[in-house]
Amino acid sequence: MSKRVYPSAREKILDAAEDVVLEQGAIHLTLDSVAKASKLSKGGLLYHFPSKAALLEALMRRIVNLWVSRVEAHAATLPPGPCRKARAIYNSYFSNVPESRRRRQRLFVALAAAKTHQPSLMDIPRQTYAGFLKEFEEEGENVGSSLVMLTALDGIWWSHIFGTYALNPMQEQALKRELQKLLGLPASANRANPRASKKTSKAKLQTA
Repeated sequence: MSKRVYPSAREKILDAAEDVVLEQGAIHLTLDSVAKASKLSKGGLLYHFPSKAALLEALMRRIVNLWVSRVEAHAATLPPGPCRKARAIYNSYFSNVPESRRRRQRLFVALAAAKTHQPSLMDIPRQTYAGFLKEFEEEGENVGSSLVMLTALDGIWWSHIFGTYALNPMQEQALKRELQKLLGLPASANRANPRASKKTSKAKLQTA
């Protein structure tokens, strides 16, 4: 395994804190455990994060900011028009590496569990969602399509977390096609129905 390269001590601390949260839960996160995991002195940690509350808030902000930055990067590649932000959110979700997505999901849930002791943690994602909803309305047309996309992806996201259901590849492709229609995206390659592909190939052979 390659060693992580950190641009700053702050990033090293946050990565160590993520590991502690994922292994023990946000409720059990302590400054001592993070200092040990990051191999920094407690004084060095306190210089960047004077309290556990500050550390938890920084972790939540990093998760949300990572999501927003991915969405904005995709939005920058799209022309202005209806559902632009929704299309960017869609592209960001399905282009993300599954392993990375699962880690962020687990981390978000662990941090959300800490809201009982620190309710302000959930203000960060709430503000982000509020911003997205405002942009949907400002785009004018097809607000409903944008909302359907957002709620559909949220449903998949939470289903992965709680294990309530899992879409097989065919079902996921079917969902993608419907969302692409709603958002006016070009259809992706149809890998969802191998039977249909076989029938098409067979028909071509018969007519050849």
